[in-house]
Amino acid sequence: DREAAREVARRLEEMQSEGNSPANLATLPRLALGDVSPDPLPLAYEISRVADRDFVTVPMYAGGIGYMALNLLLDGLDQDDIDLLPLLCEALSKTGAAGLDYAAMAERGAAAAGALDFAAGLVTHVDGPGRAALKMTVWLKALDADWRKALDIMSDRLFRADFGDRERLRD
Repeated sequence: DREAAREVARRLEEMQSEGNSPANLATLPRLALGDVSPDPLPLAYEISRVADRDFVTVPMYAGGIGYMALNLLLDGLDQDDIDLLPLLCEALSKTGAAGLDYAAMAERGAAAAGALDFAAGLVTHVDGPGRAALKMTVWLKALDADWRKALDIMSDRLFRADFGDRERLRD
C-alpha cells in the first residue's frame, strides 16, 4: 500500500510539473482590459446611530449566514490594562458567563454561533495615518435564523463573563 501511494504521489508530481498544453490553456476563459469597467462598483451601505456612535451596515447576500465585526475603540486605557488586553480577549471565550460554567457556555455557543472571537489590535485613527487607535474586535458568525441567540451569547460573554474559575484561567 505504501509503495502504491508513493507511485501515485510520484505520478501526480510529474503531471503537475509538466504544466498545461497550449490546447488546454486555450480553453480557459480570459478577460481583456476592455471587459472590466474602469469605474469601481459602488458599495451599498447604511449608516445608523447606535448609542451616539455610527454603525455601518453593508447588506450583502451571504447564503443565510450573518457576519459581524464590531470594533470597540479603547482610548484611555492605562499601560497596565493595555498589557492585559490580549489575555482578556483570550479569557472571554474560554470562561463561563451569565451564571453558566465554561462547558455550558461552550455548548450554548456551539448551538447558536458558527464563530465568536475577540481580538485586540490597532487601527488607523480617524485623525490620520500618523496616529493609531487601540481597539478590541468582536467577530461573530451565525445562521440568520440564530442571529438573536448569537448576539445574546456575545453580550453575555462581553458583559457577564465569570472569571471565577481560576484553574481554567491558569490553564
